[in-house]
Amino acid sequence: MEAKALSTSMQNEPQITSQTSVIDREGDLYMGLDHGALLVSRKALCLGSPVLLAMLGDDSQFSERIARKTGSDGVQIIRFQDDDFSAMQVVVNIMHLQNDKVPQNVSFQQLHQIAILCDKYDLKRCLGYWPEKWTAPWLESYSKTGHEAMLFISITFKLTSAFEDITAHLIRNTTVSSSGSLVTLSEVEIGEGVSSKIIDQIRARREKAIFAVRDLCWRELCALRNSNIKRVCNRSQSRAYDAANLGCLSQQFPNLCNPRNDTEYRSETLMDLVEATKKIYDFVDTIDLRRGHWSRDHFSCSVGPRLAIGAEKILGGVHGLKLD
Repeated sequence: MEAKALSTSMQNEPQITSQTSVIDREGDLYMGLDHGALLVSRKALCLGSPVLLAMLGDDSQFSERIARKTGSDGVQIIRFQDDDFSAMQVVVNIMHLQNDKVPQNVSFQQLHQIAILCDKYDLKRCLGYWPEKWTAPWLESYSKTGHEAMLFISITFKLTSAFEDITAHLIRNTTVSSSGSLVTLSEVEIGEGVSSKIIDQIRARREKAIFAVRDLCWRELCALRNSNIKRVCNRSQSRAYDAANLGCLSQQFPNLCNPRNDTEYRSETLMDLVEATKKIYDFVDTIDLRRGHWSRDHFSCSVGPRLAIGAEKILGGVHGLKLD
């Protein structure tokens, strides 16, 4: 984010109270936040963040645009209106090399707020190994309700493996809202803080995979409907077996139509479709009345196993995005 844009969120008259946390006893700047203030070194902030350097450095072109006030002790006060106090306290302790005051573990909400600051002030280099340590307990939590921000966190902290896993999960398990946004199963939009390029890539891969499964089912449906001309089952003299397969397929996909004419894949997820193929009744085992025992003669023409195997193959070919 540009310094000019950031300066608009800084206002004067922050409340410097007993909630003030002293990071540097010889500090020359109060950072005023909603739940307290931080006494810090301007130099430490400028060394740790190129964005803050552009705003607060001696040669800053934006200095005159930041509303400032001096406290009773003569120390300058700048209001950081939109930033989280707890997360900022963690960050500035790192910037001031106060590692003994940095928590070894953080809550998911705090991790998200630190990621927001990292993105806003370009702190990735400054934070060093801490993000890797903090994110470790949360890397597998991306599928849980309330942890949708893991996508943004993985991008901000350059977690390449986690990003690939998360995007693969989203390709398989997102739907489309009435407004056209990609949403999780709990109807939370996945785009907050994430570039439209990444969202578009997730959407495109999702639609491609869903099309492949629907097309697979559609071709089976068409073949079964035309079995009076060309039977699917070549192990029986009647159409009864094809009719049974057609009924089971239609039951699982009652609204199935040509995917080339229906491209609005809204309520269904890729996983929904794959699981549906597994529920088609399996007629592989049939009773052989002539011999009085079960036969597996119909394996090659049973639509259930064939669709399930095909859908699983499509699902297995779905991979997450690579982080640039």
